[in-house]
This record gives sequence, C-alpha cells and structure tokens, in this order.
Amino acid sequence: MNDRKRAVRAEILEQRAMLSPEDAAGRSKDAQDCLMASSHWTSARIVMLYMPIRGEMDTGLLRARAWTEGKRVLLPRCVAGRPGELELVACRDAAELAPGAYGILEPLSSLSAIDPTDPQQAPQLLIAPCLAVDRRGYRLGYGGGYYDRLLRLPTLSMTLCLGLIYVMQLVISLPVEHWDARLHGVCTEQGFLWV
Repeated sequence: MNDRKRAVRAEILEQRAMLSPEDAAGRSKDAQDCLMASSHWTSARIVMLYMPIRGEMDTGLLRARAWTEGKRVLLPRCVAGRPGELELVACRDAAELAPGAYGILEPLSSLSAIDPTDPQQAPQLLIAPCLAVDRRGYRLGYGGGYYDRLLRLPTLSMTLCLGLIYVMQLVISLPVEHWDARLHGVCTEQGFLWV
C-alpha cells in the first residue's frame, strides 16, 4: 500500500473519530439537506446510496426521503466469491437489509442484483463513501478497490457520482494509481464542491 495513502487514511480516521456524535449528526444532516434540496436529487429517479460504517457520513435521511418520494434506491452488496466486487440491489425499505460482508448492512441475498450492463437500471445519482477526496475528484477508500471497480462500469458513464463527506475530508491532492476512479464532486456540510 502507498505510504502516503496509509498516512492520509490514518489522519482522516483520527479526525473523524474526534467528532462528537452530536456534531457528526448535525453535520450529516446539513450535508444531506443540501443534497436533497438540489436539482440533482430532485431529477434523479434512481439513486445509489451506501450504508455508513466507521464514522462515515450518515445517509439515513437520504434513504428515508428517497423511499418516501418513490425513488428506486440501489444499495451495494459484496459479490460472494469475488473479493473487491460490488453489485447493486434495489431495496424498498430497511427490512430488506441485513449484516453482510464486514458487518455492513447489505440487501438480503434473496434480492436480485440489477443488470450491470443495462443503462436503464443505472442510477442517475450515485453517492459514494470516502475517507478523503482531493480537488481533482479522486477518492480514497479503505483500500479494497470496491468503489474503483464499481465507478468504472460502462453502465455508470452517465451517472453523476458524488462523495458525501465532512469538509475536513477534503485534501489538496492524493496519490493516484492507474485504477483510481474520479468523482464529479462532493457534498459536505458546507455545500457542494465540483471538480
């Protein structure tokens, strides 16, 4: 693993852990409110969200609003027997989730994944978890490459891909490998930043 990436991961995890639960909840609400007030959210019929872990910005308000508004909500699920690969599954409510790989809530195994080759099933808006994002839109995750593979799917070529992060997770520059995928921007508690 790249030493610089390792150092950034450690630094961001430490900073994120220093947020009080109340502060984290307030910042998460502000970022989610900002996103839900945007035309990007309003116009999206299909949205892909993530289930937060380890202090990641919450997505609970986004899920609840999307279900209320009748949007199709796609959530990621690790593909059994294929490390580093995610599939997207449409979920109608929280009852269709259970702990999966790494203890993260995932769509039930009984639910079918969308066809990754069908552009009609692709989300118009994809919200990705990130440890850090730089000013060029490169994201840093936990190192498994799950989202780098996902974001490179041809089906997502027309999808608006955003990171949902605390503003402290923005960095000037990250070391980039040839497989690293870029986001179009981020939404923070202070608003949008486009790249």
